[in-house]
Amino acid sequence: MGAEVAWGLARAGADRVDMACRDLKRCEQARADLLARCIASSMVADGGAAGAGAAQRCSEVHQRCSCALLELTDPASVRSFAEAVSQSSSSSSRIVLVNNAGVMGNGRPTNGDATCEGASEDPQLQTNHYGHFLLTRLLLPNMGPGSCVAVVASRAHYQGSLAIHSESSGGVISSEAIDGMPGLSRILGALGFSWYARYARSKLCNVLFAAELRRRSTGPE
Repeated sequence: MGAEVAWGLARAGADRVDMACRDLKRCEQARADLLARCIASSMVADGGAAGAGAAQRCSEVHQRCSCALLELTDPASVRSFAEAVSQSSSSSSRIVLVNNAGVMGNGRPTNGDATCEGASEDPQLQTNHYGHFLLTRLLLPNMGPGSCVAVVASRAHYQGSLAIHSESSGGVISSEAIDGMPGLSRILGALGFSWYARYARSKLCNVLFAAELRRRSTGPE
């Protein structure tokens, strides 16, 4: 989906599209595949000289897309990517940030054979939320008029649960308790689906982050 979004933005007229990916080889392959598909469909649709012109337009779109390294489980990689974007833009730049990356399943965040410094013990939360949160916060100062942030979430957020540290109550309150719901995350864990409970939690974080970012950006309605 990320590759399709990147190609769509480039076709819509974006001056530059950074296809951020943790595997540059796979990114370049996806970029090449998009170009080949665009040319093939153009030749079939138009044919002849018109088809050649359409193929040229595909090449121009392809050139506006470029691959960039971004490992969301590594805060240093996130900062490096954000710095590169910031250096090529200004506080008045129109930036469209699509937080699309996501993982689902078990595993631990690694960079080679070592756990990334500062990374979460849960790669789903680190990739799906923490990495996107940090990237967005770092790029906000460069987002001028017309900029936007798109956060890709999931209906799984309905099964998500968060622990809320409350100063007024002097303890920790579960979001499930607030909603009057049973401890779904504990039930999922007992059934061997604790990984899904963590995934749902990351998607709930996506939704809450997007809602709060919108509230702060637009002010009270």
